Amino acid sequence: MACLLRPDPTPGRDVLGTSATTPKVFIRSDTAPNATVVAAMLGNDPIDVSDKVFTLPSLKAGVNVLNLVIEGIAADDDVQLVEDCGGGETRLLKKKFAGSAPGGANPHVGFSIHAS
Repeated sequence: MACLLRPDPTPGRDVLGTSATTPKVFIRSDTAPNATVVAAMLGNDPIDVSDKVFTLPSLKAGVNVLNLVIEGIAADDDVQLVEDCGGGETRLLKKKFAGSAPGGANPHVGFSIHAS
């Protein structure tokens, strides 16, 4: 299986993809190695995150917003969105940093996937 996503070189954008594909992704963090996705949505579609690597719903043409709720990260920890391309191959798509979460809420990180 080949990689279906790629980093978007356009400033302010995150990831490029192709509509009607269902990539497999996961997160990792250098500063918070035990970070775990506990909930995720792609647009209005919930995603089963019971496995560390999870399959996104079919990408739609245009902007697909991937919202992740992550346990085990604090303000300024890095969150890396990575694609599992199969056969042991992975591709780093985007690195972001968690913001503060007042009131003890789980940190939320969002990525935009632009599909054509």
